[in-house]
Amino acid sequence: MLRTRWRFCAAVWAAAAAGVFGGDERGVNIHFTDPRPGEMETLAATGVGWVRMDMFWAAIERRRGEYDFSAYDRLAATLADHRLRALWILDYGNPHYDNGEAPRTEEGRAAFARWAAAADTSGNFGTSRT
Repeated sequence: MLRTRWRFCAAVWAAAAAGVFGGDERGVNIHFTDPRPGEMETLAATGVGWVRMDMFWAAIERRRGEYDFSAYDRLAATLADHRLRALWILDYGNPHYDNGEAPRTEEGRAAFARWAAAADTSGNFGTSRT
């Protein structure tokens, strides 16, 4: 597992060094889905090309098997309007599975996999899915 992570990191670093990301490798991490007025304009003016954002499983699947991506849909649209790309980090536990901790049982891992598949990381999440 650790060896696989290092290989992935090395591949990303090599791609960035080769300019695969289009010359806009710089990015920032944000912690909001609904920016305040002027925040995206200011962010875009800095010249960054990427925004890293956590996609919280528990915030999206509040009812077992039902996904509400509306907050992330809004953010994806706002980022696109400002020519910013997103690196979505699918993370953390969900209180419906494994006591809210990281998935460790077959049920928890299967639920995480279903949620990750529904997330469609292209940025077109769909407001609500079951």
